[in-house]
Amino acid sequence: MLNIRSFFPKPLRNYSFRTINPNDPADIARHDRMVTLVTQMLDLNRKLQDARLEQREDDAVPAD
Repeated sequence: MLNIRSFFPKPLRNYSFRTINPNDPADIARHDRMVTLVTQMLDLNRKLQDARLEQREDDAVPAD
């Protein structure tokens, strides 16, 4: 099973995170694009999980 250390080998406090400047239109655009991409990724993962579950249910029903 994966854990957080698989993705972040050193503690998160040792990483630098860029602060978004709310007065910079380019920063706002980058932030909005990232939010859109993450939302799409989460939606697609939800759909994939639903499709896998549906497939398992179809496979579990014996054919006549």
